[in-house]
Amino acid sequence: MKIAFRFLGIFALILVAVAGGFVLKGGRGLRQPREVALRPLTVVTDSAALVRGEHLARVIMKCVDCHGSDFGGMDPMADAGPLGIVRGPNLTAGEGGVIARYDDAALARAIRHGVKFDGTPILIMPAGAYLTASDPDVAAVVAYLRSLPRVDRVIPQSNITALGRFLYGVGQFPIVEADLVDHSVEPLPPMVAAPTIEYGKYLADIGGCTGCHGPGLSGGKIPGTPPDWKPATNISPEGLKGWTEADFVRALKEGVRPNGTPIDTLMPWRVTRRMDSTEMRAVWLFVQSMPPKAYGGR
Repeated sequence: MKIAFRFLGIFALILVAVAGGFVLKGGRGLRQPREVALRPLTVVTDSAALVRGEHLARVIMKCVDCHGSDFGGMDPMADAGPLGIVRGPNLTAGEGGVIARYDDAALARAIRHGVKFDGTPILIMPAGAYLTASDPDVAAVVAYLRSLPRVDRVIPQSNITALGRFLYGVGQFPIVEADLVDHSVEPLPPMVAAPTIEYGKYLADIGGCTGCHGPGLSGGKIPGTPPDWKPATNISPEGLKGWTEADFVRALKEGVRPNGTPIDTLMPWRVTRRMDSTEMRAVWLFVQSMPPKAYGGR
């Protein structure tokens, strides 16, 4: 019996040592700079660029969801319970703001690649959605962010617990988008705002539609979200069977289905209702161009 307990004790120590190793590995991974080259960016600050940048940041790319309606940061932005708390930083030039640490190229890299000015990763930054955003659109967002009024708000650092670092270390806590994107992908050329499938796909990508509903739009569990988050619905032609364009527009504007039932507020219809008619039609045309898929196939 004593020998059995001795072996159990040794086994427990081994498990603790292995777990501790993955905690350390996860912690190092969250602090380790990523080698992502800076890309030159020409930023124009005229009124048209600022209007476009505001529309992109608030309505299309939905930066306000993580950084607050005044871009002064959110504490917490996401609470993963025992895994930690992720906070959205203050993007203004006020006290506690971080934007002064970035030149234009570094800010564009943060948006597209999910790394900070020093190369360390940004947590829960949807860089995969913004990776192909065109230079003029990213430049417009940069110009708009630099034009924001000062907000004096100090946001504490995000905190990932030992359990969160362990799960990240073993590859089961995908909170670093910089680990998941292909950094060699080039931005798309400037897009023409028109009711086309091509423009609709562009908006669906940088707007997060394909991030939540999947590349095939068939829905299911959203990767990296807390366990209690509701899955995304199927918005491929299979899931929207019987819907008209008017139904789709109403869903984006009012957050209701054709039968009048409400759409969960995880779907950001309070923001998408500010899309213009060209954008809504383009996204509808893109959605309808996709192959029908059964629910959950992403």
